[in-house]
Amino acid sequence: MELKDINPFVRFSRFLTIQEHSEFSECCPIDARLFFVESGEGKIMVNDKTFVMPAYSLLFINSGQNYRILPANSVYNAINFDFTQKFSNFEAPIPPVNIKKKKKKTPFERITFSDAPCFDKYCFLPDCYSLRQHFIKIMDTYEKKLPFYRLNTSIELSLILLKAAQKSEKRTQKKDGLNVENIIEYVQNHYCEELNNTELSKIFHFHSNYINSEFKKHTGKSLHGYMLELRILKSISLIESGFTDISEIAHSCGFVDSNYFSRYFKKKTGISPIKYAKQQH
Repeated sequence: MELKDINPFVRFSRFLTIQEHSEFSECCPIDARLFFVESGEGKIMVNDKTFVMPAYSLLFINSGQNYRILPANSVYNAINFDFTQKFSNFEAPIPPVNIKKKKKKTPFERITFSDAPCFDKYCFLPDCYSLRQHFIKIMDTYEKKLPFYRLNTSIELSLILLKAAQKSEKRTQKKDGLNVENIIEYVQNHYCEELNNTELSKIFHFHSNYINSEFKKHTGKSLHGYMLELRILKSISLIESGFTDISEIAHSCGFVDSNYFSRYFKKKTGISPIKYAKQQH
């Protein structure tokens, strides 16, 4: 599954207050869980790994992953959810399975992501204050149950998951040393030049094959394909701004051959750049 295909269902949203003397058993959730530390410092163990969670940090736990909330002075904004609407008919909160009681219950969803592996099992992200507004909106909407509340909560949760995936990816890139966003920004600023992976490898000091694979993984396109689409979008902007000289537009956007530009423009838009210009003016 790809992240763009999610249509999350918020099953339960609430504040969860934990104290130093609180005791919880290890459990396994049927649906996915999000814990956002509203205040204090939280502690949660996932698959024998303990996460110490400062304020405004986020912990995602997928269905089927064992976890245990540990004693602490903290308040969580917690959400139980599914990535899809397949089991949205189960509206009531579903308690996790107590591991000690050895009761087996199949998780609603067993989803893995081709582009967001951070959601396959669990993911911890510190410094997520920017996500707080979405958690607050979800809780407020969920509690009031106003018209379209399910759609509203789904949209807000989609934003949380998208931003969390982006934060996780940035952390991974930082560890690996390669920041694809820097490469994309460079391409955006030099799209009219003749760029290839070999040239980028000299600039960013990574092997061209590695840059190629990472670029395609993050954009879904090869460098060549990405630049062609970017050039067409830039050419459309020029046409809509009043430029009508096709050769000048092609050259300004990095196309050496205006005939190739016209053919590719028609392939992407369905009409030639000349006809596009006539429709605009």
